Amino acid sequence: MTRSASSASPPRSRWRASRPTPTFTQQGIDLVEGAYRGVAVPPETPDVIVEKLAATFAKINEDPAVVEQFKEQLFVLENMGPAEATAFTQERKAVYQGLFERLGML
Repeated sequence: MTRSASSASPPRSRWRASRPTPTFTQQGIDLVEGAYRGVAVPPETPDVIVEKLAATFAKINEDPAVVEQFKEQLFVLENMGPAEATAFTQERKAVYQGLFERLGML
């Protein structure tokens, strides 16, 4: 059996409501995180194909049945297009690089 020492999820998330583990923020660590999923293609993929994939996944993610399934599984569904996902990835990379540097891991 294991016991969680901390959680990176937001204090008011549905996941948090089911687990009495303090958040990192509540323990003085400025970190709120989640589990992110996405679709990647090789860099040389033509823009027309990238945009077609992005539109297809956006349409799927807007389907009420899909949204409900995500909610039932306690996932937060975030739709990001290619530019948004790239910017988000770079932002998360900077956060983790700073954290790893503070911890002496880099």
